[in-house]
Amino acid sequence: MDRALIVQFDDSVNLFLGAYSGMYLIDTENTGGSWIHGSNIIYQEKNGWAKIQYCTTDRVWTFRLSGDDPCVDYLAKSAMTNTFDVTSTSGWQVRDMNYPEFDRFSEMKDFFLAVGCVEDRDCGSGDRGICESNVCVCKEKNFGLHCHHSFEMICHQLMMPDQEGGDKLPREYKVLKGEDGHAVLVYDHPIFYSDDAITNDDTIIVYTGLRWAVTQVSKLSGFQREDAIISNQRTSESSITDSQKVVPLSLQLTRYFSEERNFHATTSLTSIARLTEPIKLGSSQDRSTPVNLPLYHVPNLPLTTAKVQSVFDSGVFCGICNNNTNPCFGHEKSNMCHHDGHCSCLDGSSGQMCEKIPVGNGVCNPPFDDAGNDHDGGDCCEKSCLHDVLGVSKCGMIEDGKNGEIFVGYPFCSDTKFKCSGEIDCFIPSAMEVDVVPGAFPTISSNGLVMIVSEVHQGTVSIYDKVNGRWYQRGGSLRNEGSDFFGKLISVWTPPGSIKRMRNNAVVPVILAIGSHSKIRVVQWRSSSAEWELIGGVLDICGSVAQQCSLDDINIGYDGTFLSVHATVLIDAIYKVNTIHSFDANSASWGLIHSDTASGAVLSVDGNTITNRIVDGGGDERGRKFTTRVFSLKEVREGSPLGGTAETALQTCVQTGDIVGTGLSRDGSSVFVVFFDDADQLIITTTRVGQDCTHDEQRLDISVAIPRTGTVRESIRVIFGPDGESLVVETTTSPLGQRVHLGVYRYSTPHGWLKLNDYSTQQMSSRQYDFSSDGSIIVTGQRNSRVSTLKHSCGEEGRALLSLVLPDIIKGGGISWEVLFRQHEGTNTVFRYCRGCYVSRPWFDGATVVEEFCVPKEFIPCMRLTIKAVDQQKVLAFLMGTRLVLEGSSSSSSSSGGGGFDDDDNDDAGYDAGYDAGYTWEYDPNNLGLDSTSWKSIAG
Repeated sequence: MDRALIVQFDDSVNLFLGAYSGMYLIDTENTGGSWIHGSNIIYQEKNGWAKIQYCTTDRVWTFRLSGDDPCVDYLAKSAMTNTFDVTSTSGWQVRDMNYPEFDRFSEMKDFFLAVGCVEDRDCGSGDRGICESNVCVCKEKNFGLHCHHSFEMICHQLMMPDQEGGDKLPREYKVLKGEDGHAVLVYDHPIFYSDDAITNDDTIIVYTGLRWAVTQVSKLSGFQREDAIISNQRTSESSITDSQKVVPLSLQLTRYFSEERNFHATTSLTSIARLTEPIKLGSSQDRSTPVNLPLYHVPNLPLTTAKVQSVFDSGVFCGICNNNTNPCFGHEKSNMCHHDGHCSCLDGSSGQMCEKIPVGNGVCNPPFDDAGNDHDGGDCCEKSCLHDVLGVSKCGMIEDGKNGEIFVGYPFCSDTKFKCSGEIDCFIPSAMEVDVVPGAFPTISSNGLVMIVSEVHQGTVSIYDKVNGRWYQRGGSLRNEGSDFFGKLISVWTPPGSIKRMRNNAVVPVILAIGSHSKIRVVQWRSSSAEWELIGGVLDICGSVAQQCSLDDINIGYDGTFLSVHATVLIDAIYKVNTIHSFDANSASWGLIHSDTASGAVLSVDGNTITNRIVDGGGDERGRKFTTRVFSLKEVREGSPLGGTAETALQTCVQTGDIVGTGLSRDGSSVFVVFFDDADQLIITTTRVGQDCTHDEQRLDISVAIPRTGTVRESIRVIFGPDGESLVVETTTSPLGQRVHLGVYRYSTPHGWLKLNDYSTQQMSSRQYDFSSDGSIIVTGQRNSRVSTLKHSCGEEGRALLSLVLPDIIKGGGISWEVLFRQHEGTNTVFRYCRGCYVSRPWFDGATVVEEFCVPKEFIPCMRLTIKAVDQQKVLAFLMGTRLVLEGSSSSSSSSGGGGFDDDDNDDAGYDAGYDAGYTWEYDPNNLGLDSTSWKSIAG
């Protein structure tokens, strides 16, 4: 007859039933001598009172918690059987104690009952233990019902993961050891405890026969913690007697579990906070610790009445690393385990085992930018990165080793919701929408970080900053108590489009020109007072002829100190008037420094945010010829008036065609003119200032048919970006103006104008959109009255994003970069940007530049990247979401140019001086990966 059984109950009906799992021994005192018939065999719980016995009346084996009659008040029973061998029974059912009045039984699907052991191999073949009287007697180093656990393999430090909500548990747990140095066992498993001496919130993790439970020490029945010295009592150490000294919690718990031989989870645990799922004997989860088991919340009730909730925390983990059995957490084993059991977290993680992965904290961590980690919690894409840390935006930041966190933009964004899936580039959402009143129109700054919403009918202008993919209003809305169409015209000055972050994440400097019917107000943001301030009073352009005058366009540039105005006056004939005004800081007023008037001519005046040059253009009455002139505003500041004549212009050029628009390159060294030739082809020319009007000519592909319902200028409008490196060709394709098509271009030397993408929309007029230098577009719809923000994105299948970052500009420094593609014929296609564009401006110091390009993937194996810098500037490069390690990426400027930006108009060739020194990296075709090892330095 079997003398010992191993029983494991199914607790799906009665949760407390699992606590009666374990070893059952034959009751030699009450069984008597009639074993041969089996009717008197009683198995009793090893550390309890529950019994398993045969009921002759009903011919079933039964399980009861109390009493002497196996046929009365039993809790579970087997199927009918005539055998007295309990191990051969089946069909066990349990009484549902949730509804005792119905006396309802349910099947126990996961019930297990077997003899404890038959031979030594059941206990590890003598290596771990031997079988005596059907019980495994374990050797000193082993424990468990089958001696299948080892004391040497117990993790001696468990860690609880971070938890949310108010019901938090202590983080660190130690294994409870007895005076012999071995782990104290309950239900043949070790106990783990936390000793929080500050809050007395001591907690234990203990096995309950089927599940691991977490409970406070204070919930142990009969346990009284011995705290002789009150924590807030000031008592010197020397005055404490031996009898007063606090007994360590570990020793108190050891005594409790050693002396409390009748410890039982149903009676000894008066309240439980967490429970794991059931652990089946012999399964992969049958371990000596509760590592990696989800912890389900229990509403602090004893097992007899508790209910497991669906809410759970991640399971505990071992806090001592081992390269073989317990490696550090992290991405692809990127973190290092040291011989003393602690981890060095190299992938941006933190915590004892690098278990705190850096997702959702606002900093992009590329190793976690995958679907399994929800693309780093959204941190790597602009629209989905919505997190602030202590009120400071960290979106667009990466961890850069010894340099700490630096801003690089979003080169790692791989979430398909924010990328173009096909071969063609597209526009994707880059910020949350903003609600506006019907009829409002938006304006966006050159760097895409500031948006102005003008609500002309309301007489209000509101300014927004883009932070973490959201637009936040800066200050209060600007208002004008009048009916002169306040906000009809808007021009905004900010640092140029490539400046994506200011020093210490300061707010972007903004100077805003607001035009009405005939007047202009210029305001700037004062960070010290956090309010908008009027600069130089109200500028009245039309004066006494206001009834016959209307402002057509305004343009503020060169650090917000120059303002160009384009107006129409109707007195006997139509006149186009161009005026230029300069702000005099001494008198705090705007002064007129240039005025030009022509009857019937189409005139424009353009500058940009960086250079101190302007260009104006005007055509003859028949639209067959046009003239462009370039002036230096620097001369005006030195007291030499413009005069508006060819003699005072740096350059005057006459071309044939119907002029549409003019613009200046970022550094002011080139003039762009867009016009229609005699064949109605839209042409753009690039003329180098100081080179006798010699120009390059390029046709602009507008991709749509132009309705010939009026003049060309009724269908086409060209808008240059605020810093001269981008333009939009607006084409109205419906006679009623109900559909607008935008072609977005970007300039590179000497390749010319590159088309980024097309964007078309219904129900949009030219007042309902604007664009920034990086190709971003903001659009407001007529129906939903919401402003949408879109950003140009590379076609995922055919193009690769190349991102170049210059963090923390040194004031007065210079930088340039070139991307060359070596073709089979030996010629080069060159993308060259930012030649000498960084100059000594207060807002440049400590700012960060980000330039992004879409590179055809087939060009990558023959790509050469050249970085030329001065003043020891650091440059970072990213290709297809992989950082290229460009060692030695800075050098001093050559002696030929003096370094940086040449601001001398008498020597226009000086714009390219100072960039002869630099470093070049070339893609290594023998190493066709995309990581940094695929690039090699070939010059420097």
